[in-house]
Amino acid sequence: MTFNILKFFKKKYDFNGFEEVLQENQFKNITSKNILEKRIITRLGNNGIYVLGALLIVMFTVFLAQAYKLQIVNNEMYEAKSNNNQFVNIPILSTRGRITDRNDVVLAETIKNDISSTTNYFDNNFTRKYKDIQGSAHIVGYVNAPQKDESGKYWQNNFEGVSGIEAYYDQLLAGRPGKRVFEKDSTHNLNSSFVTEYPIEGKDIKLSIDSKLNEYTHKKMRDFVNANQFQGGSAVVMDIETGEIIVMTNYPEYEVNKILNEDKKERQEYLLKINDDKRTPLLNRAIAGTYAPGSTMKTIFAMAALQLGLIDPVTSIFSSGQIEVQSTIDSKAKTIFRDWKAHGWVNVRTALANSSDVFFYAIGGGYENQKGLGITNLVKYATAFGVDSLTGVDLGGERAGNIPSPEWKRKVFKDDWRLGDTYISSIGQFGFLISPLALTRMSAAIGTNGYLITPRLRITNEPVQKKKVETNINDEWYKVAQDSMRLVVTNGTAKRLNSDLVKIAGKSGTAEVGVKKDKIQSWISGYFPADKPRYAYTFLCELGLRDISPTPNLLAKDVIETMYLTNEYYKNIEGRDRPAKATTTDTLIEDISTTSDIEAELQSR
Repeated sequence: MTFNILKFFKKKYDFNGFEEVLQENQFKNITSKNILEKRIITRLGNNGIYVLGALLIVMFTVFLAQAYKLQIVNNEMYEAKSNNNQFVNIPILSTRGRITDRNDVVLAETIKNDISSTTNYFDNNFTRKYKDIQGSAHIVGYVNAPQKDESGKYWQNNFEGVSGIEAYYDQLLAGRPGKRVFEKDSTHNLNSSFVTEYPIEGKDIKLSIDSKLNEYTHKKMRDFVNANQFQGGSAVVMDIETGEIIVMTNYPEYEVNKILNEDKKERQEYLLKINDDKRTPLLNRAIAGTYAPGSTMKTIFAMAALQLGLIDPVTSIFSSGQIEVQSTIDSKAKTIFRDWKAHGWVNVRTALANSSDVFFYAIGGGYENQKGLGITNLVKYATAFGVDSLTGVDLGGERAGNIPSPEWKRKVFKDDWRLGDTYISSIGQFGFLISPLALTRMSAAIGTNGYLITPRLRITNEPVQKKKVETNINDEWYKVAQDSMRLVVTNGTAKRLNSDLVKIAGKSGTAEVGVKKDKIQSWISGYFPADKPRYAYTFLCELGLRDISPTPNLLAKDVIETMYLTNEYYKNIEGRDRPAKATTTDTLIEDISTTSDIEAELQSR
């Protein structure tokens, strides 16, 4: 066995010059045990030297490559790791820009501690404060504060806008955070520090909103909605020349400071409460709520019929209170389309003033000898006035309205279009939907002979954006529509809106909604002054009770007269300063009653 082992080594390694120090005759006396105690002395041949040399070269090459990688290629990474073991980077939060209203009332600002005056390196605290003023929550919005880990170190560099202006202009308001580096000693205590990057403060934003007037409108809307059994409401007032939104408020709304409550339990309870509230206080109704516009659509359909030569200003149609047409389902039956009352003979002006449904059934879908626009033209003109378009306002979450059409009905109801659908569409119902801001824009376009302006909330030096309505409606027909909207207020469905202070033009609308048609969306929309439009407005009250809840005419009148008695708006309307005592929104609204100011203005004329 011993001999076989030696033969194995000789064959395995093929050593040249193998010398045995043991004699062959001694093998007989050697056991396997003491063989392991002997040494076999070998002499490496040429091949062995080459193999060993090659191994050494490979090992040395690998060593050099690894050294090069560590010291040259990854030098910066390992140096950074080393420094990170020695230094701690702490963000210096930038001061978020303020949000103010048109009169420089601060609506949101950042309160911070001076980091240079503290010895606690985690003391980098900022608080976003919101003015306690009602009616502006959906406009201003709110932020999420920078988050910290358990040690108090910030892992977020800035506030994050969540909604409203805070979200839309987040990058502009945020600025850019800086960086402070603290040095650690061997016991991991932080000692000296230095700033490697200074923060850049965020930009301030000035809004076109009049926060005092907005709050006043909000409170008046709240009282009107609750007193008349509506579910909610929205109001918009816009400068027709600049597109600046003076008023945009919704009721109900959420309370920003409760959403930002530092008590996590209370905050969660409040969020659950408003999420479950059927009145949807989180919804910005002015831009994200879309509602059936009802008779407010009649004005553009009247202009369409005039433009296409289907009627002229003196064409008269008799309203007995309803029309009857042959049923498409039962040849022996007739379908009745009712007016809200029997108006007798009406022309386009009186039909608009008194909101005759029969007149618009006839010019919309055709009846007896009167040819109608048809659904194609209803869609064309509604589209031209932006009913189903975004207004482009600088606020997130805007929703476009809807215009009913045969394609829409097939998609939604899997059914064909019928004449009755055209009749109902002619009075702004069936599938029509529009937001309060889009309707305000439409009213402004009627008052300016067809210019659709882009609304805006931020006051800037950028040019006003507006475009001409893409239908060639003659100025003559705009004048008929404008006269009719003035007649609505002086002698029609919105007589309670009529003011002795300022001439107001408007169009009321009531749309029946719900399975039982027992709820209504109630509108008044228009512009003022009627003879030289400067401001457009819309007031919506949502889901009132049919035959009980009124149109918000008095509400609109109150707000419009309050604006008129404020020097800035008075001057824009009259071209001169107001001589009466109360000349700012602030002083006027301190006393909610404006009766004395109205009387003073009337006496000065």
